[in-house]
Amino acid sequence: MTDQQPPPPPYGGQPQYGGPPQYGQQPPARKGGGCGKAALIGLAVIGALVLVLVVIIVAAIVGDDDEDTATDTTTAEEAEPPQSEGEADELDDATITECSVDASTDWMLARVEVTNNSSERSDYLMDVVFESPGGGEQLATAPVVVDNLEPDQTTTAEALSATESPGGEGSFECRITELDRMSAE
Repeated sequence: MTDQQPPPPPYGGQPQYGGPPQYGQQPPARKGGGCGKAALIGLAVIGALVLVLVVIIVAAIVGDDDEDTATDTTTAEEAEPPQSEGEADELDDATITECSVDASTDWMLARVEVTNNSSERSDYLMDVVFESPGGGEQLATAPVVVDNLEPDQTTTAEALSATESPGGEGSFECRITELDRMSAE
């Protein structure tokens, strides 16, 4: 070996890393292998599609919630069931039968009668709002949950405000604001 010759190529006859380009020759081309523009564009398109899908799902959920809103109202002086407004058949499944003050805690209390008018066992989730007469001020809210109610069965559930009544009987009204019926099967 002389000082001007490169070392012999390893195993296979080709230089492993290549030698320096000879005068007048182009250096060897780089092989692709990272994230190219096409891959980045593809990822951006997929991300945009996922975002559009999320917006559609959220819009569908919000649209369903609007149909489930009830406007039942009764005062603590009235013990008769309020009238429901709305188009969803599940609104007819729940009625406030009593809006009063709990004797042991002085908290606002609503009794809700729930009848399963569907053809399958169902769970119910609803919110009861306690408001000043006329609905000018919201005083409290309370959830009501009924599980595994068979078709045509009726039960009574309570919503308790966890806050004292602002002035005893007749100083507030009760109203169902949300009602969701879900199949329990």
